[in-house]
Amino acid sequence: MRLALVHDWLTGMRGGEKALEVLCERFPSASLFTLVHVRGSVSPAIERLRPRTSFLQLFPGVSKYYRHCLPLFPAALIAGAGVPDLPPLERAGVGPRRRGLRRLLPR
Repeated sequence: MRLALVHDWLTGMRGGEKALEVLCERFPSASLFTLVHVRGSVSPAIERLRPRTSFLQLFPGVSKYYRHCLPLFPAALIAGAGVPDLPPLERAGVGPRRRGLRRLLPR
């Protein structure tokens, strides 16, 4: 069975990360995806899964301003999911026929 765990960002151990920690311990072979990850900021159980991040991780100092990147989150999710049936600009939500987040999600 293949299992993917997805979390918004991993920048500290708060409530959501503690729940994720339990899932990581329960499913040690799962893949973990997130938008931004700060190494050492979460528990060893989460770090063991080696979280896969989005292109937002490449921005210098993103751990300090990632919440301000909210308009880029849909594009980062789509780019990470590798949705092949949309042209690149429409994947990012900036195409000529933009229809909101529902338009970005695969059907």
